[in-house]
Amino acid sequence: MKKIFAILLSCILVLGLAACKAKEEEPVSGGIDYGNIDEVTAFLTSLPNEVGPETSGIVVNSPERVYNEDLWDAFVKQASEGKPAEVVIAAHDMYGNVIYTLLYFDGENYTTTSDWSRNEYMEDDFIRTYTAKHLYDITWDEEEGGEIFNYRSIFITDGEYEEVTPDIRFDFDHEQVAVWGRGPEGHV
Repeated sequence: MKKIFAILLSCILVLGLAACKAKEEEPVSGGIDYGNIDEVTAFLTSLPNEVGPETSGIVVNSPERVYNEDLWDAFVKQASEGKPAEVVIAAHDMYGNVIYTLLYFDGENYTTTSDWSRNEYMEDDFIRTYTAKHLYDITWDEEEGGEIFNYRSIFITDGEYEEVTPDIRFDFDHEQVAVWGRGPEGHV
C-alpha cells in the first residue's frame, strides 16, 4: 500500500511540475493564431496604454533603460535553436504614445506586427505586418553634443549581410523591430 501511495504521489508531483513549466512557457499573447491579422490586432490593441518597469511579459524600451530584457534574450535563444518563439516589445513614439510590436518566429520566418493605433496623429496604417527570413541585432556608439550615446537596432530582412555594421540600418529593404538608444547615463 505504501508503495502504491508513493508511486501515486510521485506521478502527481511530476504532472504538477510539468503543468507549472508549461504555464511558465505560455506566450504573453495566449497562443493566438499569428496568421490571423484580426486576432493579432485584437491582442495588440488590448494591451495597456501605459507601460513601465512593473509591466510583466513585455520588453519595455523606456527612456531610462530596457526592462525585461531577459524576455528578448529568451526569444533570441529559442529562435536560434529553430524553435517557434514570440516576444512583445513596447516603445514610445515622439508624442509619448505606446507602440507595441509583436515579433514571432515560426521556426523559419520572422513576422513583426506593430500597433501604432495609440498615436492620434497617424492618419492610416495603424497595424503594420512584415515577414522576413533573417533577424539582425546591431549596436553602435555615436557622439552627440560631446556625449557618447549607445544605440541598438533590431530588424528583420530577407537580405543576408556578410558584415553587420550600423550602416545597414539605412538599407530600406527591412522592417525595423526596435531601436534602443541610451545616453551617457543609460545603456543599451
